[in-house]
Amino acid sequence: MAVIEGSRDIHMSPGNTLNLTCSTTEPADLPSYFYWYHNGEVVHYSGKNDMAVQTAEGTSRLGVVDVGPEHSGNYTCVPENAAPATVTVYVLRAGEHPAAMQRGESSTAVPRVSFLILLAVCSVLIVLAR
Repeated sequence: MAVIEGSRDIHMSPGNTLNLTCSTTEPADLPSYFYWYHNGEVVHYSGKNDMAVQTAEGTSRLGVVDVGPEHSGNYTCVPENAAPATVTVYVLRAGEHPAAMQRGESSTAVPRVSFLILLAVCSVLIVLAR
């Protein structure tokens, strides 16, 4: 099985460098090659100045310099002999904060709590008004 180091969700500011490192959980059977995909398409880094891939000793590193919105999305590492691993990269726009881009239940929990507090306050005010 492949593993990409770090968080499954990566939030970055434009202009920074993205570094992804992929390895496998089977040290006895190291892969000789890896494929990298961005949003389901093979990453073509040959001849590009903003991307580089280094593969050695069963590990592959993908580097992207000066990231922009076009670099957002899913990055998948596929070793020759292991199941793939995927991370999601979010390149933030000016003024955005990572908390505003979280996915899953946590993004809806705050509005629910705020609504419940507002409902409780309104209920108390109605009771006091009687």
